Amino acid sequence: MQYGRLFNIVLRHQFYYKEICRDFDLEPLENTLALLNKHRMRVISHPDQLIVVGEVDANGKPLYPIYPGTPLFFSLKLRNKDFLKVTDYKYLPKTGLLTFSNEDGKKILRTSTTPLLSRKSDIFTVRDGIEGESFLLSHRPWAGVQNSGFQITGLEGVSAPLSYDPSANMLLLDTRNQEGAQFSVEYPVTLPLGHEVFGLITLLKNESLPMNGGLPTEFTLTFQAIEQVWKYYVITENTEDVYEIKDKSNQVQFQVLELVKNNVSNVSEALVAQYPAGKVSLFQSTTRVPLHEMGLRGIQLLKNGNPVLANLPSIASQNEDFRIIDVTKISSDL
Repeated sequence: MQYGRLFNIVLRHQFYYKEICRDFDLEPLENTLALLNKHRMRVISHPDQLIVVGEVDANGKPLYPIYPGTPLFFSLKLRNKDFLKVTDYKYLPKTGLLTFSNEDGKKILRTSTTPLLSRKSDIFTVRDGIEGESFLLSHRPWAGVQNSGFQITGLEGVSAPLSYDPSANMLLLDTRNQEGAQFSVEYPVTLPLGHEVFGLITLLKNESLPMNGGLPTEFTLTFQAIEQVWKYYVITENTEDVYEIKDKSNQVQFQVLELVKNNVSNVSEALVAQYPAGKVSLFQSTTRVPLHEMGLRGIQLLKNGNPVLANLPSIASQNEDFRIIDVTKISSDL
């Protein structure tokens, strides 16, 4: 028996070192796990990814492939609440469950617009054999279902219901001359999810998930870090010395802002009151800067072109968009 990797889902976040995201428990939903088991496939979980392996032939092709069109569902359960403090949501849905998929045929998972559906099947026996015989469904179909969304098997000449009554959850079928016949009805239902599910990944078997041998597919879901303007309040002696803040890597540019009446914050007012004999300058980044747990090294404070501090502290969270640098506490010979 030979096993091979068929595909894996990797979680990434721009905030973390090497973008390795360990903020979620990533696991298949119950119906997907049952489907994978049925096809002799197994799930291997890691802190930042999920791997699916299966029995394969010498060419790496699954011996028990999943049928085309069958979706696979994987839940994201939030493990680290600090994820909410460092993640930029502007590109995500404003309300409801976060959903991602490969519906565009790519390996980069993106926000999905596909309804979160699974399918249920009921078996019935014709009683009356009349036009308009009613049958009570065991589950409530998806609210957007049309008559064509009900798949009927086992009734001669009947492929769709006459109508569906959502208030009674009943189908009306034309069963004339088919008394005693057994048949099945398959229909879409909203995917059941627990309250602890933060997001959902849907994989569709398309060109990005062929599972036909060859190299396994790696899907990547990347979360963006919050971007914000960085501010440094620099307190110096009231002299003619020129102070600057520069990034050695030139990733971030800073400008000094004059603390005039329309550009004074509570912070600057408090600092001016605290250091009446000193000088308070505000240096601000010209663009928004992504947060990163490792910070940015090489942001320097210069005095008359010479480094005073080689590595200013970075901005670490969305609740803290400024730092206070008191140069008066630094030895005057620097």
